Amino acid sequence: MHGMTLMSLLAVPSLIMFLCLIRGVSASIDYLPKQPATPVDAIARTHEEEQRKEALELYKMGEHYSKLGKVDEAIEQYHKALTLDPNLSEAHLNLGWSYALKRRDYDLALQETLAAIRLKPEFTTAYRNLWWIYRLQKNYDKALETLKKIISIEPENPINYLNLGEAYLIDTKDISLAIQSLSKGLDRDPNDFHILRKLGKAYEFDKQYGRALAQYEKALTINSSDPYTYLFMAVTLGKAGRGSEIPPIMKKAIASIKEKLSIPARWDLTLLQFYAGDITEETLFAQGKLNPIHRCQALYYAGLKRIWEGNTPKGIEYLTECRSMGIDALSEYEYARTELSVLNTKTP
Repeated sequence: MHGMTLMSLLAVPSLIMFLCLIRGVSASIDYLPKQPATPVDAIARTHEEEQRKEALELYKMGEHYSKLGKVDEAIEQYHKALTLDPNLSEAHLNLGWSYALKRRDYDLALQETLAAIRLKPEFTTAYRNLWWIYRLQKNYDKALETLKKIISIEPENPINYLNLGEAYLIDTKDISLAIQSLSKGLDRDPNDFHILRKLGKAYEFDKQYGRALAQYEKALTINSSDPYTYLFMAVTLGKAGRGSEIPPIMKKAIASIKEKLSIPARWDLTLLQFYAGDITEETLFAQGKLNPIHRCQALYYAGLKRIWEGNTPKGIEYLTECRSMGIDALSEYEYARTELSVLNTKTP
């Protein structure tokens, strides 16, 4: 045995068995279940959950303050919520919108809105806010880009085409593209009276008065109580040289709206009364003097009436004042800008 002792021979199988046991233990380690989290990890997770819940409660409180018009208080709550949970996208969104509306701090509004989008890349509400913030910054190219992004996310939502058409109509003044976009919206919902009314306005700016009136008539078959469809119709008739048709249509509209809505005093009815010939321009301005939007609307509708009645300089004066008011809304303030552009008049 080449010098091997009996003890040596007995030791060999023992060594082999020992090595086998070692390999067996090593192999079995890979299949052991993972150890449960340590108490420290569990405590950390519980703490994070509690923070998220508290952040959500603070966010809801911010929403509550926003609805009450207490924007400063809402901003404070949104900040507290984000301190606890920086990934709460809705808090970023509402904080940004609060900055835009209350403090006119569009840079901070943009920063928070983009933060919301980074957390939720297809957050369409955030993109709609982003569109409006770009508009307030007068960054119309970015605004259009944002609207197109929304359409890429929601291609079948007709409201997206309404917004895009509005942007073409009043921001870039590309009336042809406005008509195309609004028509796509109608392809998706032929009974959306808002789109019908806006398409009529686009045709009106394009001097296609017959088509404009056809859209208004369709809109009224869907919602016969909408005063602004009647007002747009009156403007189109005036531009088309059919001013004598306006008063009887407006009187009929007033009677119909009063019967259906049972609201005795409304500003939009005052505008209809002006076109019906029931009140004077002086009375119109007197009733609209306290509210900036009402003042702007009075200037717009009175200005157009002056123009189609032949007093273009006075009409342009009214439209220019309306345009200079800087109302942050898609309204007659914006239409005044387009009207002045169509008239080839420099605007402030």
